[in-house]
This record gives sequence, C-alpha cells and structure tokens, in this order.
Amino acid sequence: MAGKPALPAVLLASAFSGLITRRDRPGLTLLACGAVWGIALAAMGGSDRLPIVLGLLAVAGAADTWAVVSRGTIVQSSTPEPFRGRVASLEHVVGVAGPHLGGLRAGLVAAATSGAAALVLGGVTCVAALALIAARTPALPRYSADPANA
Repeated sequence: MAGKPALPAVLLASAFSGLITRRDRPGLTLLACGAVWGIALAAMGGSDRLPIVLGLLAVAGAADTWAVVSRGTIVQSSTPEPFRGRVASLEHVVGVAGPHLGGLRAGLVAAATSGAAALVLGGVTCVAALALIAARTPALPRYSADPANA
C-alpha cells in the first residue's frame, strides 16, 4: 500500500523518460529536476485541494525520478572504472538515507508548526540550496557525460 502513491509519478516519469535520458547535460537536468521537486513541494503545502496536491505529488515524484537518473549518469560517467562499484554503493546509501533524513526534518518542522508549513519550508529550502549549489559549482550545469561535449 505504501508504494501506491508512487504509481502516478512512475507513470509520468516513464512517459517522458526519453526527454530526460537523451539530454547531454545531466548536471543541468539534475538541478532543474531538483528545482521542480522543491517548487512542487512548496506548492503542495500551499494548496488545500486534493486533486491539485495529488497532481503536484506526481510532478514531484517524476522530477525526483529524473534527478536520480541524472545523478547516476554523472556518478557513473565521472568515476574512474576501478572505483565505480564503490562509488555507486555510496551513492545508493545516500539515495536511501537522504529521504529518511528529510522525513525527520519534515516531521520535526510539522510538529512545531504544521504539515503545510513543513512542505513550504522544505520546498523553498530545496530551491535555495540548489541555487547555492549552482552558483558555487558552475561546472555542474555545464557537465556533459559525452567527452566530445565536455
């Protein structure tokens, strides 16, 4: 039952997967998907209409799926062959543990304020953090997995 909310996101991500997997700048895609995810979360916190919230949840889930694919592309294409297994396992740990830490943060904020405030604060913080990452790491949006475009 816990996986049922993910179904619309998986369907949406799958329907448009070619648009994402064929991009030659996975760093830019990663940043854009992260921003869409954060904006969708903040908008969910500002809505009290269930159909809108469910639609935004699907958009956020699809953006998260595409971000995971982009992150994997960056990690695999930039890690030297002898270290790929180790680095991929560390990336997996971050991917599994990160949402739990985010859930803890959201729960603490929601307990102190409200669920809506936790969503809005989390989404706004996500977008602000992405802007900081993009500004401090200018090579990330320009990163290309294709050596001919690097």
